[in-house]
Amino acid sequence: MGKTGREIPLIALAAVAAAGGLVWAVWGWNGRAALAGTNFYFWFLLCLCGELLRTRSASGQAMATMAACPHLACLLVLKRPEAMAVVGLASLVSGRLVHKRSWAHSAFEAGAVTCAVGLSRLVFDALAKDGWRPSALVASGDYVPILVAAMVYFGALFVARCLWSALEEGRSPWNVTRAQFGSSFDFLAAGALLSLGMLLAVQFRLAGALGAVALVIPVVVAKYGFDQFVVVGKHRGQAASRLAPRDQERIAA
Repeated sequence: MGKTGREIPLIALAAVAAAGGLVWAVWGWNGRAALAGTNFYFWFLLCLCGELLRTRSASGQAMATMAACPHLACLLVLKRPEAMAVVGLASLVSGRLVHKRSWAHSAFEAGAVTCAVGLSRLVFDALAKDGWRPSALVASGDYVPILVAAMVYFGALFVARCLWSALEEGRSPWNVTRAQFGSSFDFLAAGALLSLGMLLAVQFRLAGALGAVALVIPVVVAKYGFDQFVVVGKHRGQAASRLAPRDQERIAA
């Protein structure tokens, strides 16, 4: 199948994801009240900053960002429609201006992340005793709703991106899944993003926007640590590729 033949299902998938995310986000959302305050714009800028903090994987084929940190914080501190609108709009803008994706890919990413945040919020609301107040949950030691919501967020985005890659590259779902997993460090990175997202949400609830800005330094430091891991991984891979097969077998053993 040629490139043009693969573009049709990609455009259709992007249209479905974008339309679904848009309809679900505006359903029950009071846009006038949300846009009249500052929270919408604050979290929109924070999500854009998370997209700017990006690192290419050791293979050079995937791009990791810190966007999951403000996304997880958004779904904890904002109402569901408002959180979905914030992350969807930020994803669409960053897809075109930061990541230089096509319109179809940008629309799909925006729709996918919007639906992922909405689904995660529904799960969180179903499990949380104190509604959408993460500071109360953290104070009581009840981390289950936040952990399950984060698992739903990462899992939904993983499935969505595998589906897009399978259609775009014409590969089998199994090969795409293995490529999307990346290194084992990605699991640790997801845990770090979840921890920072929880901290950001609690800090926002306790000290407002100015208090949340104080967490910019830890987020940047986490991104710098991921950069260093990728650099070390590249050097190790290059060094291993220069070894003789017998030496590689001995090291592996």
